[in-house]
Amino acid sequence: MTERLMTVIEVAESLSLSPWTIWRRVLDGSLPSHKIGRSRRVAESDVRQLLEDTRQEDGRPVARRGRKG
Repeated sequence: MTERLMTVIEVAESLSLSPWTIWRRVLDGSLPSHKIGRSRRVAESDVRQLLEDTRQEDGRPVARRGRKG
């Protein structure tokens, strides 16, 4: 496994968001996470997917093409 796992704080900092915003996404299931010991980690690919899922142009969601799932 070579994919980077990020802490909630690292995700928040990389997106210039509050850690609480990221926690809400984790808790509501819109951002998958892994519980490792007593901490939560988020895969970098899941962060990229979140960005793709929430992408908008001119205030409207962009149609998703070729999404895995």
